[in-house]
Amino acid sequence: MTLYISNPLPQALRHYELELIQTLSRVGAGHSSAASRAVEDKPGFWGKAVKLSNAVRNSRRKIPVSSRVIQCWPSLGLLEPALWHSSRRLNFIVFHDPVPIRKQIGFDRFSRKFASLYRPNFAPVILVHSDDAGAEARRLFPGLSVQKALHPLLSEQTAPTSAGSDIIVAGQYKPERNLSLLAEIGPMLRAKNLRPRIYGRGWPENIPGWEVESRFLSEAELDAGIDAAAVVLIPYRNYFQSGIAIRALERGTLSVSPENSFARDVFGAVPQAVYRPEATAGEVLEHVMGVAEAPIKAVDVAQDYRSRTDASWAELLSTRHSD
Repeated sequence: MTLYISNPLPQALRHYELELIQTLSRVGAGHSSAASRAVEDKPGFWGKAVKLSNAVRNSRRKIPVSSRVIQCWPSLGLLEPALWHSSRRLNFIVFHDPVPIRKQIGFDRFSRKFASLYRPNFAPVILVHSDDAGAEARRLFPGLSVQKALHPLLSEQTAPTSAGSDIIVAGQYKPERNLSLLAEIGPMLRAKNLRPRIYGRGWPENIPGWEVESRFLSEAELDAGIDAAAVVLIPYRNYFQSGIAIRALERGTLSVSPENSFARDVFGAVPQAVYRPEATAGEVLEHVMGVAEAPIKAVDVAQDYRSRTDASWAELLSTRHSD
């Protein structure tokens, strides 16, 4: 049975799609990319109309009956499952953030009410990458099957060429970013002769102690920033999963994160990689320094996580889902 990968965010989820392809290959799942119409970078009224049209057309493509489809992003938020009901094949929809950490279409009151009315007959499977996301998705979709498979990652491991001195935050600014923590910890990191740096669009440029590049970074620039880092800091108040943390792990760099189910899955075996959400800046600094100086190697953490990831995807794909 072939799995068709549908990615309506070809720019934002380019790396995720590659991680998914390689993970499916490792577990022996036949797969192919389904040509998808993009729903990103479509501002304004007409942009929304094009986005809606493309979302519908993506769900109506001609795909063999004996296959399955993994939709990498819910283009219409909680309304997306309505597009992927099918009596002919089983579809999966990946919900990275069942409660979005920035404004997104299809998560208003009407959409939440509509989502609560879905029934399982011919419905898609809701796919999540963490237990926290799973719990939230089950609350939003009480009538649908919600399944977890760990966040995919690349097969090839990159070893860092040298120990970096940067402490980086990477990715677009979102309201859930903990700016007060960053403002407190920035000068502390500098006092330790470390270089705090932020990469990504939309960040304020006057965060004490931090060098901020508030712009879009190419894939190569992002990788170079990660490679120069001793630690990647994940400064969210709340989040469900972090593609940056996985990408850093692929490149041999560990992350420090507030505690949640995703962080425990990925870094639970790394001493001091996970801190209490209510931790002070001084306590987070201790975690950053502990991970930067830890004897445990990212390559070993990645190997363990890759093994568990493959097992989770193999189990997902071998399970008989109602369709």
